[in-house]
Amino acid sequence: MNCRQIPLVQPSITPISEREYELDAYHVSTFDYTGDGQFAKLIIQPKFVYDGASVPRLLWSLSGIRPDGLNRAASLVHDYIYVNKGELHYSEIELCYHGQWCRGKNIKISRLQCDRIFYHQLREAGVSKTKARMAYIAVRGFGWIPWMKKKK
Repeated sequence: MNCRQIPLVQPSITPISEREYELDAYHVSTFDYTGDGQFAKLIIQPKFVYDGASVPRLLWSLSGIRPDGLNRAASLVHDYIYVNKGELHYSEIELCYHGQWCRGKNIKISRLQCDRIFYHQLREAGVSKTKARMAYIAVRGFGWIPWMKKKK
């Protein structure tokens, strides 16, 4: 079994307000969380509420990036990691060891790692390199604001 072969799937969500979405079902996402080939599988529970890509409405037409679209899965994972300040419990994360998914270890993902995961998932979803780069620059420049909010 090769842990890396799980494709990116866009999650099923329900809009609950103009800028908030609720996850309808479990969402499983895999990513290289260290940047050196250490893969993780994140399992997000249904009912998680997030705001999608936090792009000011003024920039929608300029950047072509909207709160929802091809960026849905990447935004969900990014928001989930941000809300949890990068602290992922062993019950929601599996790590790839010797080609097998294994549970049993909490992990801490830095904001930089999270933002890199976001960029790579945008690209995997089909977002152009230019738009993905703009989104990455935005989260690097302004992501510290939500990252500093108290953990729920």
